[in-house]
Amino acid sequence: MADKNHYKDYCKPCDTRFPNENELRMHFSSKAHRRTQKLDPGNVENLIRTQSNTEDFSSNGEITATLNLKRAISGATTNKESPEPSDYTVGWVCALPKEMAAAEGMLEKVYQRPSQHRLDKNSYVVGQIAHLKIVMACLPSGILGTASAAVVAEHMLKTFPKLEYFLLVGIGGGMPSTNSDVRLGDVVISQRVIQYDYGKSVPGSNLELTGHLNLPPAILLNAAARLESQEATGSELVSSILGHLARMEAKYPDSKYDWSYPGVENDQLFNSDYHHERKNSTCVDCDPARLQLRPPREMTWPKFHYGKTKAKSTASGRASFAATGSEFEERVNHGNSQAHAKIS
Repeated sequence: MADKNHYKDYCKPCDTRFPNENELRMHFSSKAHRRTQKLDPGNVENLIRTQSNTEDFSSNGEITATLNLKRAISGATTNKESPEPSDYTVGWVCALPKEMAAAEGMLEKVYQRPSQHRLDKNSYVVGQIAHLKIVMACLPSGILGTASAAVVAEHMLKTFPKLEYFLLVGIGGGMPSTNSDVRLGDVVISQRVIQYDYGKSVPGSNLELTGHLNLPPAILLNAAARLESQEATGSELVSSILGHLARMEAKYPDSKYDWSYPGVENDQLFNSDYHHERKNSTCVDCDPARLQLRPPREMTWPKFHYGKTKAKSTASGRASFAATGSEFEERVNHGNSQAHAKIS
């Protein structure tokens, strides 16, 4: 988990005006009163943040409120038909809002949010897929990286203490590889994660691995193996995914996101030594002469890939870093003894 000092970067008190005394029947006459007073209606004490509690990571002793009071109050009231917080077993974390939108569309049932722990700063969507009760949260806007994901997971456990598994699900950035032909829309299932920026430069080599993540639980690795065998035997896995995407299109016709395949012309992979232009969020200003030429596939439906993935705390747009990543992957693939352990 990240150091608590890291949270101070974005857990700042906001300037939102509190409701008046008649609205919530509360007052704060002293710091001592602030430490003990709870909101009366519906137990919405998650609206209050004080520095007096050592677990609160606000930068000073002022009170912090959520930006959307109305939503927070309604979300703090548990629907009688909604599961209890202890019923949820899967934590699902997304890095970007567009990933969160796609994740929410996968839920078969959506429940009203239960009341949150007063130190839990996340915003949730809760629901169900098959028999699993799932909690979904997105990283704070503009604050990406593994440390931020660790904070979200830690806060999630304050409200949902029985979570058994955490999944980081979303978009992956590609690096050229001779081992795997990964295309836009494919599904990558990670069996191991190499913490890419747990390393240091050494003479005669670009990167030496100095840290690692833990292995996933055995039950998830077994599920991945079963999924791979189903795909190999020609199961209806791909058709079920395509069917689900079609249903999402019908269910959210006004969504600003297009869930369908965007076309081969948008599937661009640049050489690993190319330095991307950062004038635009897309590669519209990048040099098309540096694109890798790849033969078109006969079919555009998604393929599945299983194996190691790399995680890092910043976006990878620089050529030197991408090239280093490719060489680092080759070293790991050929048995770097430090890389065996350890990976989640």
